[in-house]
Amino acid sequence: MSIYTPAQIEEIRRNNPIEEYAGRLVHLKGRGKELYGPCPLCNDGEDRFHVNVQTQHASCRLCHNMQEWLDVIGLYQAVNGCSFLEACAALGGHPNMPATVLEPRKAAERPQIWRSDAWQADARARISDAIQRLDSDAGKVGRDYLLKRGIQPETWRAWSLGYGRDEYGQWGITLPWMVGNLCTMLNYRRVATHAKVKCLAKGDSERILYGVQMLDMSVRGLVIVEGELNAVSIWQAARDLGLSVVSIGSQTPSDRTKEAIRKLAAKFARVIVWCDEAGNAQAVMQAVGPHAEGRQSPRGLEANDLLQQGLLRAFMEGVIHGTRPPLTQTVETVRGLVRNALFVTPADYLIPPDLITFHEETPATELEQIAQRLRAIIDMHITRRAAA
Repeated sequence: MSIYTPAQIEEIRRNNPIEEYAGRLVHLKGRGKELYGPCPLCNDGEDRFHVNVQTQHASCRLCHNMQEWLDVIGLYQAVNGCSFLEACAALGGHPNMPATVLEPRKAAERPQIWRSDAWQADARARISDAIQRLDSDAGKVGRDYLLKRGIQPETWRAWSLGYGRDEYGQWGITLPWMVGNLCTMLNYRRVATHAKVKCLAKGDSERILYGVQMLDMSVRGLVIVEGELNAVSIWQAARDLGLSVVSIGSQTPSDRTKEAIRKLAAKFARVIVWCDEAGNAQAVMQAVGPHAEGRQSPRGLEANDLLQQGLLRAFMEGVIHGTRPPLTQTVETVRGLVRNALFVTPADYLIPPDLITFHEETPATELEQIAQRLRAIIDMHITRRAAA
């Protein structure tokens, strides 16, 4: 049997910084001594897996397989399903008494529990309940959240968005990931501004692609973005421009996601990859193949940011035509702000006439001022409703 001395074990740890090994498994965010990302074991969440660079340990807050902090050797064991000695050997260790080194066992492919009848029935019940709640009196906070993000009622209904509690009792916007009539993941986008964890998925969900059920296969162009609300925003602003849109979420695409992208991209003449995270962009571009067109957010503004500012449609028109239009307000986007203002204001509130009498010839500078005043009205009434 191979024996590793404490000094040799410490050398293995020193030669394999845990942030480097973990960074090869998942995309890590953050800076300094604390990094975070999706868990490489339960393959869920966006920031539940934490890596402490200072102590050289990692842990997942919610994963049953990682209830304690692990060093790089323990993390390798957990991910690859191998013994301590196999992990040490794979990480470059040299024991005092050489023995036959076994190849680390590959982690078993994650079972698709979401395919079970029980899981699907529970997901359908949650989705239906959340959809009904969003348009009821109990869904006011959820509606206000979406309106503040620029998402209009006809859009959230088309995408089957809802408002419900996640598995830890926190309220959030429900985002169902569908493939055919099956839900692969039910994600909750928490609405509380103080929430440290922004998203949490129903247990045993699997991220493949978001928005598949909304694809229009008759158009020539496909846009692949990060973040569900970015996909929803593009659909709302530019679905009549000959584009379909899907999202990979906000974490590094899995092998199943990349395979789904390969199959889907082959059906479109043009595929635009709008991903700002370098690792995500590279993975998606490689999956799409040579006809992939890369784009990044202008001035750091993602699709939903542009939607909120009334600039998304103009940006997408520029993407389609290969131009860079000035990011200024358009009449159509200001009309959308008027609709949102009418939705959130009381019946007896009169929107100032000069904010609804603009037309196609209204100067861009004036449209910008109108848009700013409309956003102020929307924010004011959403705040009042939240305090009521």
